[in-house]
Amino acid sequence: FKLHSEMIQDGLSTETTPTVQKRTPATDFKQVSVDQTKLVKVADPVQLLLDQTHKIIFISQLPPSMDNDVKRITIEKFKRTLFSTKKYASIMKSELFKLANCSREFVDINYDPSELNASKNQYTYEELNQMIEEILKECGYYEGRSEEV
Repeated sequence: FKLHSEMIQDGLSTETTPTVQKRTPATDFKQVSVDQTKLVKVADPVQLLLDQTHKIIFISQLPPSMDNDVKRITIEKFKRTLFSTKKYASIMKSELFKLANCSREFVDINYDPSELNASKNQYTYEELNQMIEEILKECGYYEGRSEEV
């Protein structure tokens, strides 16, 4: 369709009704080719969050440790908080995103005094992520794994 101002510029009549131009299929489509070496892999944000969730669940399913492991207790408390009935999907997404990006904000975990005999009971998402990665390495989580596409 051409509008009134376009018709005047083209030297067409000054009617106020639009005119229809017929196009052939050959003029409607243009082909673009891109060198495959110039393409960049785009990270899938959903996969990033699912990876974090998988790691947390994996750790929670490990056999219990013999000692009062602060890292395991902290990760378990985070998992319980993450999957509590008071958490909605948007909050869960935000928490996992902070964890994946190693935010320096403090994680909102409420500890029962009987659960920990530690001097520190407040951790950042960055510290929590480090705890997760340490436990995964200790239990051989990454052995034999390759980067998936």
